[in-house]
Amino acid sequence: MWSIGCIFAEMSLGFPMFTGYCKIDQLNKILKMLGTPTSREWSDIYQLPGYQKYFAHLPYYEGNYLDKIIPDFSFVALRLLHLMLQ
Repeated sequence: MWSIGCIFAEMSLGFPMFTGYCKIDQLNKILKMLGTPTSREWSDIYQLPGYQKYFAHLPYYEGNYLDKIIPDFSFVALRLLHLMLQ
């Protein structure tokens, strides 16, 4: 679903939403845009392989609302994108 959401956004925008130059930069850009997941939202996040290596050292981000990032999307398109990028 995540990949389909990224392709959906890229096809609509004409450019990729997340353009990191390495794993950490890519993850940082995703978290800045969508927000850092918490244990309440993703109960097993701390058990993920690589959590300490990648997530633990990044700052916490509230995330932006997709309607501010992609203002031309309809409510339905934004909702669909949000669901695909969870």
